[in-house]
Amino acid sequence: MILTTAKKQSFDYELIACCWHEAGHVICNLHNYMGVDHVSVMTLKDKEGITQYNIIYTSPILDEATVKTMVLLDLQGIYAGLLAEKIYYKEVCGSDKFPMHLKSGSSEDMKNAYDLIRKYKLAEPGQQTIALKKQIQKDVNQLLYDNWDAIKAVAHALYQKKKLNFKDLKHILTRKTDHNDFWKDKFNKIKIIHNEINPPELVKWKRIIHSNIYLNI
Repeated sequence: MILTTAKKQSFDYELIACCWHEAGHVICNLHNYMGVDHVSVMTLKDKEGITQYNIIYTSPILDEATVKTMVLLDLQGIYAGLLAEKIYYKEVCGSDKFPMHLKSGSSEDMKNAYDLIRKYKLAEPGQQTIALKKQIQKDVNQLLYDNWDAIKAVAHALYQKKKLNFKDLKHILTRKTDHNDFWKDKFNKIKIIHNEINPPELVKWKRIIHSNIYLNI
């Protein structure tokens, strides 16, 4: 496909935004102990980025309260892409007015979030659901701002390489961020949680996932 200079520039701006969007998904999910298998960004053939991660709240050892916590953390990861993109947009132009047409790339995320809320009966339709979404987004925004250096590192690496796997992300976050020790601890706990051969006991599992999370619900 031959692109004009204008189209190349347009694609590049879309790609940059996609990098920050996917980096938001990645950092939020890793922060919440979801194992991110890989992340990739849009190409000329495929205009969508993807963050592939492992949900862990389907384990039969989890009680109802723990499942609810993990679903809420999953919802944070879903919202994190759009919210990271909004923060990046504000940094670039100084405006909070994120254009509606730029939200179109997050339509599938919003549908997935709605489906999870309904499936696990986290809130009644209407005002309860609206309030839940607002609180989730508030918590996610704080998480993203507090880990913006990590999001920046992942976004930059995605722009250069277009695809990163779990080992790539571990290398970046434990060696190229301002909080290396913090991320080393995160990855150690992710390894414990996702150990299929020797899975942790429920008490240990709950102690890990309730540590250092942004959840005010």
